[in-house]
Amino acid sequence: ITASSEFARLGACAPLRAEQLNPECKLKSVLRTLRPNNIDITLGSAERDKEPPSDAALASNADEVPSRIYEMRLTYQFKVEGDKPIDVSPSFPSLFNQLYDSPVDSQIWSLSDNNSKIITYGSSMHHASPTSLKKGDYTVTLLLRHPSRSSLDQMKDLPCEIDLKMSTALDCKLYDELDKASTPAVKDDGRKAMQKKLLPKGSYQDIYVARPTEDLPSWVAPGDVVQGSLVLDKDKAA
Repeated sequence: ITASSEFARLGACAPLRAEQLNPECKLKSVLRTLRPNNIDITLGSAERDKEPPSDAALASNADEVPSRIYEMRLTYQFKVEGDKPIDVSPSFPSLFNQLYDSPVDSQIWSLSDNNSKIITYGSSMHHASPTSLKKGDYTVTLLLRHPSRSSLDQMKDLPCEIDLKMSTALDCKLYDELDKASTPAVKDDGRKAMQKKLLPKGSYQDIYVARPTEDLPSWVAPGDVVQGSLVLDKDKAA
């Protein structure tokens, strides 16, 4: 559901057998995209950070020397606001789940507070568990390594995504008629949300998801994206 629309549409079908349709949609967290506040590219240690030449390179030139590895540290700053602690999860989606095919040699990040105390850390292969953070200023630092300084320099705008869980999920009303979903702010006109029903084998049902009409948390900022999930049978999901 974009900022200019009031609803989204999807379809459900039952191609194999009759299915119960009892959908529910809740928005549970806020995604915030950050750009680096500071960029630092340095040459790694002369003793430790060397990449040995390949066997092919040594075969063609026995005097081939190891290449030096550069390090780039990107720092991202964000605030946690509100009276209650919020579960926070940093990630870097553009590089996530890349190991042997990764464009860089290392992807390690850490989350620290305003006193430079490291609270948690993670890598490119596994989602870190959410961390409960109180109101305050926080910094995410990402370490990337590569033999080419130029390659790192061209990645200096790498986005960081912060997942901020809302304390109370927002409900999105679901309708089987477009006009109801496209006017979610209208009340007291006798409209009813989609009810539980049996979807016969081979049948199809349009589902219209209206934007939530409840107030967003006060700390949600322009550019943030609210995300959640829709289940087609909430009785089975429970």
